[in-house]
Amino acid sequence: MIEILVQQPLYMILIALIVSILTGILKTVFSIIKLAEITYFLPYVLGEAGIFVYCLIAKIEIEPNLSQIIMNGVYIAFLSGLIYQLYKQIKDVGLKAILGNGTAVKIYSELKNKMKSSLNAMTYAKRLVTVNSDDLATMVEVLRGSEIDELNLYGVANTISAIIKTAEKSQKSSKTEKESADDQCS
Repeated sequence: MIEILVQQPLYMILIALIVSILTGILKTVFSIIKLAEITYFLPYVLGEAGIFVYCLIAKIEIEPNLSQIIMNGVYIAFLSGLIYQLYKQIKDVGLKAILGNGTAVKIYSELKNKMKSSLNAMTYAKRLVTVNSDDLATMVEVLRGSEIDELNLYGVANTISAIIKTAEKSQKSSKTEKESADDQCS
């Protein structure tokens, strides 16, 4: 992804970066955008608007170059998606570094959707990753007092329990595979 971005003209990268930022801001400010699934079309609209503004600033004639301008707008939307994916990957690596493992990141993602504060979600994820998956009551007690309402509390705890069980199964299977590999070597 980085190679694709580096090969592009600077103005296209800048417009794509602005489109990515504006898309994120609009999604956050206007929740209807997320609910109506307009998020996927927003970069294309903003990309076209961005390239038209660039053409006006650079004094490029629009009428004779209309098809190229439209294609550049679509390409800017594509680049915007690449920039967003790159940001997401960097953010995921940072979350794994802060939270310690992938299970805690999954728990954080689940809690962030239910809570208003990502900092609180991070704190609860750090606590819950050490809880045994069978101990649902402990999870509920840890989450009680968080921003999750009582009706959703057990649903969130069940989801987190499933995440932890999946992580435990994958750890056990990788441990078993390692032991069998060690046995074969001996």
